[in-house]
Amino acid sequence: MMKDLKLKVGELKDSLADESHQRAALERLCALHLEIKRQRTVERKGGSRRWPVRIVLLICELLVNGSPPSAVPGNIQSISESVTIFSVSHNPSVNFVCQCRIAVQNLNEMLPTYQ
Repeated sequence: MMKDLKLKVGELKDSLADESHQRAALERLCALHLEIKRQRTVERKGGSRRWPVRIVLLICELLVNGSPPSAVPGNIQSISESVTIFSVSHNPSVNFVCQCRIAVQNLNEMLPTYQ
């Protein structure tokens, strides 16, 4: 019985170490997110449109949760109207959402390698 308990304690220590490494990686990602400060405003100037990181993360979150790319601009419109009471003047295009889907797919393939 003592051997079983020692074995379980060892497994729990390994699990805790793995979780602490994952938490440290998550904290690094959060710190990286906070460091991204330079963002252009969304304007129509020769196709140099850049969306804020929070919008790109929202698009990725919607895609991961199963929203089709054609529904994402409408979902963002609904979210912005319900949260901020104001309507968004510009929505991301379906083409941009498809590019975000490719980025999500690449991240999904890279994360197991990183771990």
